[in-house]
Amino acid sequence: MSRAENRRRPLVKKVTFTEDEWRLADVFYQRVKRTRGGVLPFATHARDLLLNAHTVTVVVALDPAIVRADMARIGNNINQIAHKANTTGLVTSDDLTRVIDLQGQLLTLLRRMCRERDEAIEMAKWR
Repeated sequence: MSRAENRRRPLVKKVTFTEDEWRLADVFYQRVKRTRGGVLPFATHARDLLLNAHTVTVVVALDPAIVRADMARIGNNINQIAHKANTTGLVTSDDLTRVIDLQGQLLTLLRRMCRERDEAIEMAKWR
């Protein structure tokens, strides 16, 4: 009787990694191994991931990258307003204060959106 016939799991599959891929995989493996008391053969870990893994889709209400582009345009417009105010004197300081306040509100919104996106992604990561 051959060794493969004696095994409970007779199918053997080989997985190859680049050095960078292995570093990432090993960091995760070591973290999972520590949570299981330091005893977890890599084959058991890999089999568990392949059999029981699931995907998580993180849906972000608004893509921060799109908002960043809009904010860049807004910032450019504000700069143009400031330039016009400085050269013609047609914009009051109250107008500029309002524009700066609105830009601050947009920046606060963007930061909140980025934070919420990062939190959603972090919550979806493997523990």
